[in-house]
Formats: sequence, structure tokens, C-alpha cells
Amino acid sequence: MACTAGNVFPGERQQSTAAPRGRPCRTVTRPCPVHQPTTAVPWCIPLLVVAYCDRRGWHLDAGAAMYDSANTTTGLYSERAVTGTVMSADQTRSWPPTDFLVPVDNWSLDQGVPQKRVGRYLRYFAAPGGTLKCGRLVRVRVGVGTWSYRPGCTMRRPSAAAGSAATRSWWCDRNEVSAMGFRTYKGNTVSENGWRICDTGEIVKPLVPGTDNVRPEVRRGAAATILVAWAAVWHRRIWRIDSYRPRDYWGFSWDNDIANSNHLSGTAVDLNATRLPWKVRASVNMPADKIVAVRQMLTEFEGTVFWGEDWATKDPMHTQINLPEGDTRLDAFATRLDNGYLWVYGPPDPDAFPLPAGYYYGPLDGPAESISGLFPTDPQSWKDGLRRWQKTCGIPETGIWDTDTARAATALQIANGWPVTGYVFEGEWNVVIRHGQRPDLGGPVTPPPPPVVRGKTWADVSQHQITPVTDAYPYDIFCFRSNSGNMRDTKFAANHDWAVRACDDGRLRFFIVYWFFRPGQANIDLLMQMVTEQGGPHPRMVVMADVEDAAGTITGDQSAEVNDEIRRAREWLGERRVIGYWNPVSNADLWRTRPPGLRLVTPSYGREPGSPKIKPDGYFAHQYTDNGPCPPFGRCDLNYTHLSTDELDAMLGLGQSPPPPPPPPVPEPFPVDDAALWDYIAGEVLGR
Repeated sequence: MACTAGNVFPGERQQSTAAPRGRPCRTVTRPCPVHQPTTAVPWCIPLLVVAYCDRRGWHLDAGAAMYDSANTTTGLYSERAVTGTVMSADQTRSWPPTDFLVPVDNWSLDQGVPQKRVGRYLRYFAAPGGTLKCGRLVRVRVGVGTWSYRPGCTMRRPSAAAGSAATRSWWCDRNEVSAMGFRTYKGNTVSENGWRICDTGEIVKPLVPGTDNVRPEVRRGAAATILVAWAAVWHRRIWRIDSYRPRDYWGFSWDNDIANSNHLSGTAVDLNATRLPWKVRASVNMPADKIVAVRQMLTEFEGTVFWGEDWATKDPMHTQINLPEGDTRLDAFATRLDNGYLWVYGPPDPDAFPLPAGYYYGPLDGPAESISGLFPTDPQSWKDGLRRWQKTCGIPETGIWDTDTARAATALQIANGWPVTGYVFEGEWNVVIRHGQRPDLGGPVTPPPPPVVRGKTWADVSQHQITPVTDAYPYDIFCFRSNSGNMRDTKFAANHDWAVRACDDGRLRFFIVYWFFRPGQANIDLLMQMVTEQGGPHPRMVVMADVEDAAGTITGDQSAEVNDEIRRAREWLGERRVIGYWNPVSNADLWRTRPPGLRLVTPSYGREPGSPKIKPDGYFAHQYTDNGPCPPFGRCDLNYTHLSTDELDAMLGLGQSPPPPPPPPVPEPFPVDDAALWDYIAGEVLGR
């Protein structure tokens, strides 16, 4: 076969011979490796096409070789698609011209076909003396650029020399994968933890297992394996990381206020950034048991990660790789994760308890950790796990926590000497699924506790919930926001209208409207205006002042202004129909003095409902979670009080439910005989 410009080899398309990027075609004379006579061929032979570079990396038409016009930004590469005997090393060095011969490392594809990059030329070889392997382009560039190869190939680097520290295997699902690209940022070439600051060519966006499309931008290789595993375990044990929209997780950043931030090297992630703000210690917003759980995770990750809570300037949302780039312990730990450690990537344990640590199967009205199978967002895998446990126990497979489930759990608890709750914890799961124990359901069983939290529970919502209230709401007390300072809540009107109707038809006992206090703003005055516009106030409406620091933006003692607003609200509704919301732990200085007799709702997360850390004077209710299940809102704030509805009515001055109206009067029957009728008319009608 003659090596001429007109040849089009199988699988390749004809390329234009027009000058690429404004550079005219030129002809060079070089010895053909197959046909020994020197053959003059143009550079713009059918297998050549222009490649170009921008900030994102190198680009090339799939399946074509490439060259550059000026040997500057793209480099000169080509491929000979011919069939023949592979040249010896001496022959290779004789073609192309020697001024382009700068041999570099060998590379290999998973098919076992080695390649060699010689100077600015890339060629395929099978073995010396073997058949030359021809086909579409496999391109390797050392330094910044692109690794481009057939989809599904694995490219392995045998050493970390020549501008690349890549030691792990990469799989391709496209025709291009960006190669290592590193940069200098504000004078720094490495981030705080000893990793080179990189560009987007080094960043991948893997899915965090178990989440709804959470894909943090992280450094490819061991760092990605470890950080994504950390995010997956955090999602299971601490808080969901996929519930905030559009997102409150972060990874790689191109720019950063911190000149050596680990986000610049793609080796750090921020999780639950809304809940865990920078410069605020974890204990302010994270329950003690969650902090203990994070410490346990750090132990399980064996020193490969560092938690930002342990810095002098607290950053509890932040986790980063804790070992420098190239540390062999990272690859070793990543391999363990890939092989199933912590059940993130490897094949799952088929008999493992389906729920996250600390969760259990229990009533819908329980805390956030109680999974009933009735809530719309309960994962199907959790319901399927309960069905499996129910089937093994010999009870109906409903997939929900019901009377039969509670009865079976209670029998197991009695048999094993455990506290009787009727709930299915990991222990109740293991004795049935792993150890073959079955509940004795033949005799009388101590009845489980009632499937509701004692006292009264209600939700506390605002425009941040996914929907206004609907008839799916399960409680007979409802709390919702009217305004935040000067800002009207966009779901107030719909929530208020439903609450009024529900009170009138008996579904609600009463409802609470609250204003979020902001100094110097409309606050209670705007609430009164909004309620009046809706035709209120309803006789069974209560109002509440919500006094919080707004993520640290409200500071100092606000007692004078808040108490004056309480006074005006009491003049409007009466003293007992006005209450407050205040955190005496984290916001003690915001409301130092409060009006006498004011009743309070106190937030304290991660504790048993009704058991806040501090019960201030006036306490009557506990906001025990900000992530509890409640239809139709999804996750929201939930509150609990030990008081009954009658006690609440008396405390809030709402009185008892109105008595039924008296029956209509029964008319006195008329006389039936004519004489008596005329006497009745004369006496009663004519007045005689």
C-alpha cells in the first residue's frame, strides 16, 4: 500500500486537506516505515485533524489523530494506519525526523496492546516483529491535556514520573478524559493538606451512594473514593445531604478566599452547610449524639480524613483528606472501601439492618428516627426490609409498623429481657434474621405502648416547606409563620385559610401563627395586618414571637423591643393567647427578661420529646427535631407538650369546645275537637 495523501483507511473518514487553523499544508520528506523508498506526503493526510485547547482542557474529534500548527499549545501528534511489520527500535528512531524524537514512558491499554509516544508522535505496537495494530486514536499527553481513548478502556501509568502522579486505574465512558492539570493560585501550588492545586481536568463528580443525585466535585482517585464514602456514611448516620434544594454541599472550587484552601485541590467537601455554618461550633446546631457519631466515623476512617470542627476557627460542615498527596495509606484505605468496608461500595450485607444507625421501625408520630413505612418519602428498601422481618416472624407482610409488628417485637423483647417498646430496633432485627429466633405469639402478650407520642405533637412550618398544609396533616394543633420581620411568608394565606376551616369543622383544636422577630422591623404589626386581611383573628388562634439569632445576625439583648411587641399582641388577643419561642442554651442573651406569665416553646434537638436540655420559666412545649416526618411537608420542625388538649385550652384561655346548640322548641299541639279549637282561637288569637 502506498503512503499517499489519498489513502482512506478502514474505519476512518476523509479529512479535508484545507489548511487547519489558517496554516497552509506543507509537505515534508520522510522515510516510510513500511515502504522503504522515501515518500513525500503532505501533513494534511486523511488521518490528521486539528486539536485545540481552552481552559477546560484539550479537545479532539473522536477517532482521529491530530497535530498542531505551531508546536505551542497543542503539540504535534500523528498515527500511521498501516499494516505491516513493526519496526525495530533502530527503525523507530529513524522515523520521523530525529529533531522530533523525545522518547517518554511506555503506556498500556487493558487489551494488552502497548503504545509508545516517540517525540510528538504516538504509535501502536504489539511487540517487536509483530503485526502493527491499527485503528482509531489512542492519545496520551504528559502534563496538561487530555487522555483520549476508546470507551471502556483502562489506562494505567506504571510510574509517577514525567509530570503525572496518577497511579490508579481510570475507566472511560466517553472519548476524552482530561489529564492531570495543575496550577498556581495566589502564589500557592499546593493546598493546606499537601495536595497540588488542580484544574477541572482532575475533578470528577461521582454519585454519593444512597442519595438523590448528590454529586460533589472531588479529586479523582483515592481522594474521591474516600470523600464520597464519608458523604455516604454521613448521609446514613448524621443528616440527609440531599433534602436541601438546590444544594448545600460543596467540593472543588476554582477560586477561594483562603489562598491554600483544600477545596482548590478537590480534597475537601462541605456537608449540610445550611445547618452547620462556618465559625459556629458544632454543639450549637448539632445534637450531642450526632457529634459522638461523627467522632465514631473519624475513627472508622482511620485518620484519612479531618473534620473542620477540630480547627481553632470552627467549620463543622467541612471534611478534608488528612494525608498528603501520594501517601500510600490513602490508596490502601480506598481499596478497602472498594472491597466493601463500611458497606458503601462493595456488595451489601444481605442480612444487615436496613435502617441507618439510631433509627428503628416505630410509629409515624414518633421522632425523626422512628420509621413507620407510612411516610411518603420512606425509601422502598426500608419498607421491603420490614416486610422481610414480618414474613420471617410469621405475621402479615404489610411493610408498615402496625399492631402485629408491635406484638411480635414485644414478644421478642420479653423473651430476651429487653425493655418493652414494641419497636423494631437492630437487636430485634438481628435475633430474627441472623440468629433464627421467632417470636412466641401463641400465648398472651403484654400489649405494646400506644402507637403515638404521649401528650400532643404539632408541626411548625413556613414557606420553606415544599407545600402549604393539606388535609393529609395528621395532628390537631398546627403552627405556621406569617412573616419574618418585614417579609411576608408566601404560604401564609393558604395555611391560614386551611387552619380556619379545620378549626371550624373540628379537625384542629387550635392553631398558632408566629412572627420571626427582626429588630426594627414590622414583626407583630405586620402579623396583625395579615391576619386581619384574611378575616381574622379566629377565636381559636394563638400568636407566637419567634426570637432567634438568625444564624448569628441578630445579637445582643432584644428584650425591650420584643416585650413591647408582646404587650401589643396581648392587647389584641388577650394575655394568655400570646406565647414565645426561645432557646435558653444558644440564644440566652437575646431575651434576658420576658413578660411575667409568658408561656414558652423551647428548642432542643436530639433529645427525648418533652426533655429539653433546659426548661426555662414558662416552659410548656419542646421542639425536639427540625427534621421530623410530617405529611404533607416532608421533613419539618416538630413540637411536643405533655399537656392534654383540655389543659392547653385552659392555659391559652381558649375555653372548652362550644356546647352543641339546643334542640329547636317543639310547638304545643292544637286541640283536636272543634269546640276546644274555637275556645283556643278566642283566647290565644283574639284575646277574649
